[in-house]
Amino acid sequence: MVTLAPVYGGIDYASLHPTMFAFVLGEIAVNAVLVLWSVANMILLFSKNPLFPRIWIGLLALSAVFVPADAVITKLVLDSIGQPMDWGQIFDLDTMREIGRSSVGAAVWIPYALISRRVNVTFLNPMRAADPLLREGVAKIF
Repeated sequence: MVTLAPVYGGIDYASLHPTMFAFVLGEIAVNAVLVLWSVANMILLFSKNPLFPRIWIGLLALSAVFVPADAVITKLVLDSIGQPMDWGQIFDLDTMREIGRSSVGAAVWIPYALISRRVNVTFLNPMRAADPLLREGVAKIF
């Protein structure tokens, strides 16, 4: 019998429906990947690695897709094990806020990462860091 009481409130995974057990393990795995991806992103950011913009765009896109997909999969899993929920319960206010937050974040930051001159100079073409237009812009900020 597997019990992760301190983390998941004493859920007895041995007594879960097999579909629900797979769903919970999938949730844990996806969230662990997101955490590791975020840590890797931070490392790439601080090292000014040229891979950072692409990895960051992938994380933003995955986050924007994961939240609504997770809600739909939750509904399907609960329906399949005989505990149906209305779509209104699945897409409650908190879920809708998180969908909005991740979608707006992706809509703002993905184009920025793709077309920003600052991103291009910092990550993709560091030799252009001496660009006088960029230095002038930085000087105006400070």
